[in-house]
Amino acid sequence: MLGTAVKVKGVSIAALLERDTAACVWCGREPWARDLTAEHLLPRSRRGRGLQENLAVACRGCNRRRRSRQVAAYARAQLDAGHRPRFDLLDAALGRLSGSASRDHAAYGQRQRELLARVRSLAPALT
Repeated sequence: MLGTAVKVKGVSIAALLERDTAACVWCGREPWARDLTAEHLLPRSRRGRGLQENLAVACRGCNRRRRSRQVAAYARAQLDAGHRPRFDLLDAALGRLSGSASRDHAAYGQRQRELLARVRSLAPALT
């Protein structure tokens, strides 16, 4: 069971679920709660921190497969694989990241948001 005890640097996954819904930002599925993770938009391997604005909800499989790829690149890969990324949630998450007090996080968020808009324009019409 997913609870407020599951935290990333003081941010509970329950709080992320309340903010973002229980849908994976990458594939759009709503898996069992135990399969949801806090995804770092700017990966930890690229100096991303566990700040609330750097986190989004992702299923365990997508989080693992993304590794440290950039947001727009992985969204494109998901489209190519026939998945339906939640562009609305990704755009909102990157918007929050763009407003981060961390200059590196904010710059990454802004650039990825611009690139994601290009990827989204290539996507088939989403209903």
